[in-house]
Amino acid sequence: NNVALIAVLEAAEPRDSSQMGRQLICVANTHIHANPELSDVKLWQVHTLLKGLEKIAASADIPMLVAGDFNSLPGSAAHQLLVNRGVDPNHPELENDPLGINKPVSKLTHQLNLASAYGAYMQAPETQQVLKQMQRMDTENHEPLFSYNGKDLNGTLDYILYTTDAL
Repeated sequence: NNVALIAVLEAAEPRDSSQMGRQLICVANTHIHANPELSDVKLWQVHTLLKGLEKIAASADIPMLVAGDFNSLPGSAAHQLLVNRGVDPNHPELENDPLGINKPVSKLTHQLNLASAYGAYMQAPETQQVLKQMQRMDTENHEPLFSYNGKDLNGTLDYILYTTDAL
């Protein structure tokens, strides 16, 4: 049940007549492996998704929206790769890689300028609605306090990211 779907969508009509050319957006949705003991598999799946998106970005100047159930808490290696374009080589989750699928660690990078859509609230002008939403945010990781609330876990596992240079 681990999957990613990437689609390039085109607007049927331009937003206004002054815009020339095709209006495209790349949308990716994923469900990353859930087992908390397999952080190496999660990191590999996220890295593979990002490399696929990089290939699309290299072929066209296209905005991207990446969303899904990443089954990874803020600060995890997979989350760090998404939002920081790389993983700290001293991240404790990197020790869990019995098959070496994430080695060398230096390969765990990407060139996409991704930012959390939730994190945009941290920089938004302070309106009553923004202040209310910010109370539900982890100010350290710029993510919601939780996106999943179950009997064993109350935390953020789901993310929406966008390319800052194109959206």
